Amino acid sequence: MSNKLHPILISIFILTSCASSDNPLENNLLSSKEHSILETVNNKDIINEIKKLTDQGWAELSIPSGNMNECYVYSNEKGELDNYLEIKVGDGTDIVLKLVELETNKCVRFAYVKKNESYKLTYIPENKYYLKIASGFGWFGKYIDNKCYGKFVVNPMYEKGSDTLYFYKETKIDNTIQIDTVFSTDTVFSTDTIFKDNGNYSIPFSIPYTVNNNKSTSIGSYQFSFNVINNSIEKSFHAENINEEEFNN
Repeated sequence: MSNKLHPILISIFILTSCASSDNPLENNLLSSKEHSILETVNNKDIINEIKKLTDQGWAELSIPSGNMNECYVYSNEKGELDNYLEIKVGDGTDIVLKLVELETNKCVRFAYVKKNESYKLTYIPENKYYLKIASGFGWFGKYIDNKCYGKFVVNPMYEKGSDTLYFYKETKIDNTIQIDTVFSTDTVFSTDTIFKDNGNYSIPFSIPYTVNNNKSTSIGSYQFSFNVINNSIEKSFHAENINEEEFNN
């Protein structure tokens, strides 16, 4: 009699263990072969904070450089221009970046860039944008009300860029600008930013003009760099500090 029950019990176990989860972050959980941030942390306050987060349902995640899970809520829509925003990160931090429309506050890109790596956001729709940046180590996520939220637990910092990014096309005919969409480079940043003594700064376009029959066209594409060295932030853009809640919203 007992032998007849064993196959049933085994079947129940398999069904339970293979059941799909409604949490989209499950694929980003640390594997047994990966190192937890706890292995590098000696600060008791941080260790206690991590324990508190895990008790509240937060989980440490492993995310490669690239687009974030769609549950973080962003459109990821593609434009027609072959433009880009390149993010270069040093060895002092990881970066999470949101590219947000200036007028609507709609997030169109949400990306993770690991230390010592770079990543390009490409085919960005023509518009004006600003950035939200999170930096630190040990990215923890939680799925709440059909949306993913995230935070760094070691040296976290959240910032909102005060520079405007203009992803538009500009056309020149016989050195006279025929503007498809009006824009200025006064408030755009890149790794080539030139800072002046009076506090002003300017940058060239990353992509040179292409000339054809006295008509030249440039497409706005930009770079920025970010690093943390000895708790000092080095970055090639202007920003103001924000809190974790504002970054996630």
